[in-house]
Amino acid sequence: MFSTYVTLIGLSTILAAVGLMISSPYLEAAVQNAIDDDKRAKVFSMLSVLILLFTAPAGIIGGWAYKLDPRIPLWLVTAAFAISSLLLHLYRRRTDRNSGLPQQIHT
Repeated sequence: MFSTYVTLIGLSTILAAVGLMISSPYLEAAVQNAIDDDKRAKVFSMLSVLILLFTAPAGIIGGWAYKLDPRIPLWLVTAAFAISSLLLHLYRRRTDRNSGLPQQIHT
């Protein structure tokens, strides 16, 4: 039974690493292409610092939340996903409105 859990954890880790390996270069290239050439280094460095500031305490917060109730980290991740989805939807509406084109359905 223990070896089954270890195998599942190993498989999950490998899948997460492969997904990150595939998605990270695409995401970084998309961000780099969206930034003006003259400001690219400065904006990308500020973006990297902001991402670090928000992600660094995630493990500590998750550990404290788990001590209170094991369900809280799941609710925190769900809330973060919902907020991110809402912000993405608002951004797409704003860019569609500013482009002057009819709004498209994004999938």
